[in-house]
Amino acid sequence: TLNGELAYEFDVEAAGLRTARSCEPRLLLFLDRTEGGGFRVYPLSAADALHRFQQDFQDLPECFTGYDALLERAAGDLAKRSAFLASFAAEPNAAAAEVDRFFQSALAGGPRSFAGQTL
Repeated sequence: TLNGELAYEFDVEAAGLRTARSCEPRLLLFLDRTEGGGFRVYPLSAADALHRFQQDFQDLPECFTGYDALLERAAGDLAKRSAFLASFAAEPNAAAAEVDRFFQSALAGGPRSFAGQTL
């Protein structure tokens, strides 16, 4: 990545997904790799979600200098949505499957719990 972090990239169309020029997210899921086992989901407050965005702003490459107000405004708007933290130690494919199950359950309006956690 531009900031030197490890990232996974994949061909969206090959994965059977579609792209869009814009979207209106219904919920946010922050991912946190841990040493412990399993996959857990915890609700986040708007303040905690905003804080996570702001922490990431510190690591942005120089090409984003001057966009502070725009980033803060976008983060503030996004943080108003339902937000969750997923803590996982699984290998990437297993974690991706759990993330998929989380979104399928959460967006379907099904049971308000996931992986033993109340949402």
